[in-house]
Amino acid sequence: MAKRFLFVTANENETAALLEDKSFFDYAPNKRSENSDDDSFYNVGKIGNYEVVHFELQDQGSIMAGASLQSVYFATDYWQPDAGLLSGDKVVDDIQRL
Repeated sequence: MAKRFLFVTANENETAALLEDKSFFDYAPNKRSENSDDDSFYNVGKIGNYEVVHFELQDQGSIMAGASLQSVYFATDYWQPDAGLLSGDKVVDDIQRL
C-alpha cells in the first residue's frame, strides 16, 4: 500500500511552485472532502510512488492564533495521511500549540 502524504502550503507562491510541473506532481485539482464544514479544495495525486494530498491554507495570515488548525484537522481527519509536510512559519507555530 502506498504511503499518503498531506502537503500544506501557506500561500499562492508555495502552491504555484508545487503545482507548476505535472511531471513532478500529477494531480486532479479541486477535490472536496465529505465534511460539510471543510471549505478547502484539495489537489490529489502522486509524486513518484507516493499518494499526495495538497491544499493551500485559506486562513493563513490571519491575526487569530491557531487560524490554520481547523483546516489541518479537517484534512488529516478525512484523508488520513501517513505523514504531513507543512510550509510556512505560522502553520508550524499553530501545530506546535496542539
